[in-house]
Amino acid sequence: MNLQKSQFSKVIIFSLLIVGHVFWLSRSRSYMSPELIFPVWLYSSAKTFVSEIQSFYPPALFYLVNILNKISHNLLLSVNLIQLSIVIIIDTLLFYYLNKKFNFKFAAIGLAFYIPWQVFFRGNYLWFDLATIPFMTLSFFYFYDFIIGFKTPKLLIASFFLSFGYLFKNTIFWIYILYLVWLVYLKVTKKQSARKLFRNLLFLFLPLILTGVANFLILTSKGTFEFTFYWNILMQNVIYPRMDTSPRLISPNFYVPMAFVIAIYLTSCLVIEKASRISQNQKYFLYSFTLVSLANIFPRWSDFHVQPFVFFLTIIFSYSLYLSNSFKKSIKVYFNIFLSAVIVFSTLILGNRIATEIKNRNRETPDNIALYAPQGLNHIIKNKNIFVYDFPLYNGVPLNDIYQPDFYKNVNLVLKDPDKYYRITSWQTALGYVKAQNPDIIIVPYQIHNRIIAGIDLTAFEKLIQKRYQHQTEIGKIYFIYGRSQD
Repeated sequence: MNLQKSQFSKVIIFSLLIVGHVFWLSRSRSYMSPELIFPVWLYSSAKTFVSEIQSFYPPALFYLVNILNKISHNLLLSVNLIQLSIVIIIDTLLFYYLNKKFNFKFAAIGLAFYIPWQVFFRGNYLWFDLATIPFMTLSFFYFYDFIIGFKTPKLLIASFFLSFGYLFKNTIFWIYILYLVWLVYLKVTKKQSARKLFRNLLFLFLPLILTGVANFLILTSKGTFEFTFYWNILMQNVIYPRMDTSPRLISPNFYVPMAFVIAIYLTSCLVIEKASRISQNQKYFLYSFTLVSLANIFPRWSDFHVQPFVFFLTIIFSYSLYLSNSFKKSIKVYFNIFLSAVIVFSTLILGNRIATEIKNRNRETPDNIALYAPQGLNHIIKNKNIFVYDFPLYNGVPLNDIYQPDFYKNVNLVLKDPDKYYRITSWQTALGYVKAQNPDIIIVPYQIHNRIIAGIDLTAFEKLIQKRYQHQTEIGKIYFIYGRSQD
């Protein structure tokens, strides 16, 4: 009877934490990204739809929102349901792992630590980083087991789950690089044969190769090989990470919070190093995986890119709390000081954010669903083949320069000035796509629309729009729809 009461109490506490998390998110400011809303609206009515940004990102999150939107006919509801479902899955995985590794007490404390920091780093925002966390987590579980027993099936399953994360965002490559380093490290330290290393590398990268090829074929089926290769391979992996137009440094208003969570990370690592009895490889893996999950902030800083790091930080922080039970009194005094500092600074930082949210709760914010999913324009895009030339919205207007297809000149320009390379080559890639596919509608951002109106120093792509298409309407005063003149 007492056991049943205890289990019931645990279920209640876990449920209250989940409900509290969902309620907190529902009371926070909602962030609806045009980069997500606009493509889903086009998906809902267009016959085919290809864009630079959408080719840049893997398609899974767009598809999920679009499928639910077609069922519910309510885009706001669809976005919120998928976001909250991902959050609840993440909370459940975290609680399950901490409860299994330690006990219920530290699972509850860990989840209570994670929730406010998840909300702090713009947790009420459906974005690709958030969607990768469940796959990173499952991969983490199995690769950790691989570190212990060196069983190849564990490695394969770890890579299998991580490869699914690639369908949401390519930043999971950071984890693949970490796994590669670990395989080489284990080969050297455990004196494994070259044959075994080769087999492990095959199991590591085979799921990624299959997923990558599938993703590329999906994108190519809607566009052209040249266009997809340029955006999904060259631009995504070589050009964009080095472009100066991408903000790389942490925003000044996040200096203190980031310094604080990194201090928690370093202190937790120190505690684990000194007090844990697990193998050194297991310790190193905990440290390295958590740190590499922070690499999501590159190449472009934004607070929501910290979401994976907060999750894995919670694991090692909870572990340090668990280990503190074994400290001697003299050492426990210092740990309690650290714990008190965590509570005080967390309260101050999170309290300030809560106060800001309450203060700005009623502040008017753009209704991005009304702006970028205008139901009144559905008849224009319905059953049409659409091309969206949208990247100039984020990274500058094109340069009307003659592009010489010389391999060595290309490499030199990529290395010296990736921004210029993009501004010269992207419009030519768009021109090649439009000539090959002859879409019914071309959508451009206001910078390109203004250039077409001015008619000065136009690229061949802009001249083609000017000649074959005519301006029909605008979307959110940012995007402009051009339909074929004969239409």
